[in-house]
Amino acid sequence: MDLFRQIEIIKTINEKILKKNTGKPIFLAKRLGISRSQLYRQIEFFKDYGAPIKYDRALETFYYEKPFKIKIDFELEDLTINELKEINGGSTFIKFFPVHFLGRNTFNLAV
Repeated sequence: MDLFRQIEIIKTINEKILKKNTGKPIFLAKRLGISRSQLYRQIEFFKDYGAPIKYDRALETFYYEKPFKIKIDFELEDLTINELKEINGGSTFIKFFPVHFLGRNTFNLAV
């Protein structure tokens, strides 16, 4: 699973838990396009980092037992020619890519 897909899954699980609107695990997993066991591994991952996640059988939803927030910041940024020169082998890298490839693009993903 690629990084961006994983971030989207984390974001969706977090939003559903915050709204107490996950539904049964099998349905949440299906909505996310993952298996039920993958969903439970993701929930355990959250718990390993302190997320107080519980499941309410009557309401059929996961929820946070106390206020909790998951925040993920991710930034992609092309390097400038000068930054590439500071990296060992950067001058070789420049030979293979035209200067227009080195423009700046920044993406911020927050959950």
